[in-house]
Amino acid sequence: MPLPANTIYTVTANLVSDCAGNPIGLYNSVQVGIAETPQTNEIVINEVLFNPVIGGYDYVELYNRSNKILSLSGWYFAQIDIAENPDSVTAYLPLLTERYTLFPDQYVVLTENPEQVIAHYGQCGATIPTRSFLRISDLPTLNDDEGIVAIVSLFAADTLDMLHYFDSWHNPLLDTPDGFALERIDYTRPTQDANNWQSGASAACGGTPGYLNSQFLRIDNTADLNSISIEPPAISPDGDAYNDFAIIGYQFDASGYVINILLYDERGRELQHLVRNEIAATEGYYKWDGSLANGEKAPIGIYTLRIQAIGTDGEARLFKKSVAIVGQK
Repeated sequence: MPLPANTIYTVTANLVSDCAGNPIGLYNSVQVGIAETPQTNEIVINEVLFNPVIGGYDYVELYNRSNKILSLSGWYFAQIDIAENPDSVTAYLPLLTERYTLFPDQYVVLTENPEQVIAHYGQCGATIPTRSFLRISDLPTLNDDEGIVAIVSLFAADTLDMLHYFDSWHNPLLDTPDGFALERIDYTRPTQDANNWQSGASAACGGTPGYLNSQFLRIDNTADLNSISIEPPAISPDGDAYNDFAIIGYQFDASGYVINILLYDERGRELQHLVRNEIAATEGYYKWDGSLANGEKAPIGIYTLRIQAIGTDGEARLFKKSVAIVGQK
């Protein structure tokens, strides 16, 4: 009888020994199921390390955000030379040479040297799930300043997911971005959104390959129409993975609003123009990481965000929200 699709089975082996008489250990269970071909954005790019420490290796982490059992067979990295032509593929690099199934809510880390990546990011106390790593011989070139990670189907010309990243997406408060991965904040939000990426927490050694991102946050825009929300209202941007940044969420009755966001201190002095004349969707968010225009960390205190939204009819809406920087002086 054939197995039905999208049904996960667990096979467990007990009372089994090898030829030397050693009993089977902890890893005595495995999940099985009939895998499907993923559709666009069912498997997403979830974390990218493109500027490793000296002697380190790049990695790309994928996440199955669907409720399906999906196969990675037949997918390729598209090698794209930003300097030459960002719209042209110079080579296709297979993700893997054998079958690999990704179950719902499962991660896989692709790198040329799993041992180095596991050793480095395990230094901060996390138990790295080694079985989530795949060694690949050819990872696309990931430049330190800017690059493209694209996963495509060679024959059908489908794109599973694509990220055009920039080093400016890193937290400006970092002394150096070396060894810090860019982590996706919310896997339900668009990949190509700078506000949906944040440097991995220092407390996690700068990355979380193979498990939940240190900067993960589900952003829920369920506020009333034509409203602005700040979450959390107080942040401590110290890299400990707890309230390191604030999300400025918006919800409008129409698209096309032009947004400006300015930051003021308690004395009413303008400190930074966070968002300048950006066209907004009907709902979305921006991010403030606690930095000022000069790249320094904002001192402890209460700050005011002045948000101006101008509609296509010329009508302007003005919102004021407070956010605090907290921590030890």
